[in-house]
Amino acid sequence: MPQDALIPQPMICPLPAARCPLPDARWALVGPLLTRWLDAILHLARNAHQPGKGPELRLMPTSQPSGRMRAGDCFSVLSRETLRDTRPVEWHERAQAAEEKGNWDTAISLVSARAECYSADYQAHHNHLWHMDLLVRAERFDQLAELAVTDVHACRRLNKSLYERGMETELRNRAGDGDSGALYHLVRWLYGTGRPQEACRAVEDLGPEDEYAHQLLADLRTPASEAR
Repeated sequence: MPQDALIPQPMICPLPAARCPLPDARWALVGPLLTRWLDAILHLARNAHQPGKGPELRLMPTSQPSGRMRAGDCFSVLSRETLRDTRPVEWHERAQAAEEKGNWDTAISLVSARAECYSADYQAHHNHLWHMDLLVRAERFDQLAELAVTDVHACRRLNKSLYERGMETELRNRAGDGDSGALYHLVRWLYGTGRPQEACRAVEDLGPEDEYAHQLLADLRTPASEAR
């Protein structure tokens, strides 16, 4: 049995021609428009009238005094008040709404429950990155620091956020614990605030064997030497 047969079909029937007092010339203009309008309604009814999955369409008959009817009254009409979306609100929409309102507890709870780092499911991985962004926006650095022990995305987001906020002490502490990413951000911060000598000391103290840290120092020195 075709799937359409299981869906209630709206009954939209024209009145007999004798009761539709439109001259042929006017009907020739109005008729095609009504036909396309009705086709669109039937298409929605067949494809979207599924409980919980699409708009609920209900067609309401009209009543007019007999003998005086307009062209549009020859058909049942779709009442605007009865066209409404009956789908349940998806978790994604709820999370976005909570994020826009700054309701971090709700947003983080909804997103983290569906997140997985480096998941084969791209949507779960995307949710994981979204989760990290929410933690940054909520400035929940303690939670990021806990995740950063085993999560490379949390580590990167945390170090970048500390750098952008000028949280030098936190960067230095993380670099002292062996986080090379924190060391690189610390070096950039010290150079950016006019303290190149402190940047050099940070590399010597916290990453003397880190080749990238030394290369970063060299790259940061280049513009200054060229200016001289």
